[in-house]
Amino acid sequence: MNQELLEKKLRSIGKEIFVEYFEEFRDLNVDREELAKKLLKDNPKAISLDAQKTRISNARKIFELKMEIEALDNIVKSDRLKDIIRGKAKRTANTFIDG
Repeated sequence: MNQELLEKKLRSIGKEIFVEYFEEFRDLNVDREELAKKLLKDNPKAISLDAQKTRISNARKIFELKMEIEALDNIVKSDRLKDIIRGKAKRTANTFIDG
């Protein structure tokens, strides 16, 4: 996956959502259906259960291709996100690299 496709996937997921649900997306033991319901419930802008399943598929593809650190780096460099989200992305990346 190149950087352009990574950016497209992150936009589809939502960069903030990728950071907030990083562990749930990463953990394949988390049931896709249950996670989709949680995303739909937790996010007022979420539209449908199917849209959440697409979001999950895109996020898990990033992990499958071992591009999660690049994704977090992309988010850290994103000027349009709140500092708190960018900070959490940076901490997550550091923990992931160190841990």
